[in-house]
Amino acid sequence: NYELIKELAAEYEKPDLKFHIAGQPVTVALISYMMQNDMRRMVPIALGVVFLVLLVSFRNAAGLLIPLLTVVITVIWTLAIMAISGTPLSISTTSMPIVLLAVGTAYGIHLLNRYFSDIDSAENRPAIIGSSFKQVGPAVFMAAVTTMAGFGSLYFSSLPNIRHFGVFSAIGVAIALTLSFTLTPAILMLMKSGIKKNMKEQQSGADSSSHTGMGTAISKIVYHNPRKVLVVFFLITLLAVGGTMKNYFE
Repeated sequence: NYELIKELAAEYEKPDLKFHIAGQPVTVALISYMMQNDMRRMVPIALGVVFLVLLVSFRNAAGLLIPLLTVVITVIWTLAIMAISGTPLSISTTSMPIVLLAVGTAYGIHLLNRYFSDIDSAENRPAIIGSSFKQVGPAVFMAAVTTMAGFGSLYFSSLPNIRHFGVFSAIGVAIALTLSFTLTPAILMLMKSGIKKNMKEQQSGADSSSHTGMGTAISKIVYHNPRKVLVVFFLITLLAVGGTMKNYFE
């Protein structure tokens, strides 16, 4: 036990005698300790950022809680699958919950945004849910599949930690997609009509303000200066390629 060894060494230390603990077991213990600390610190921060983004975007309880619930369940299920399969946490897989928190909320957000923009009464709720999934569902599904393919390609890495990160991240994305297509409509069906009407009004206000804000400004810049935009992005890409070559191939 690393901590026990540290305590024993401290008992025998003197002003002119210092003990330095080293070796592979010590390195493994320290890495494990740091990973646990990172998980405790980073996951609440990521949840807080997602919370603020959802709050600003939807400004209602359902738009805030449904994606959060979906992504938290996704992270819990993915970590449980890792534990059942006997896959330990590593430096690479420690960042996986953060990635899933960011990626997993997107699918529910698209579906909810469409639902809130279409809903007008409790009576047509099933039809609106079906229409929302019909219009947005294929795009959400394809986005998830391409993300899973990207993560899944890491399975062919020769590094076990990278391979584990890719495989379980892909599994997490699949779980997030499944929950968005099942848990989200189930919760929407159980919501009260009065709450939904209020959300519709709030969402319409948020949409109108956002469409006349940053989005409009950016679209005007791109529309009136397409060649300049392409040149800027091309130059940035060249700089990025040059930096990559310098750092990794020299």
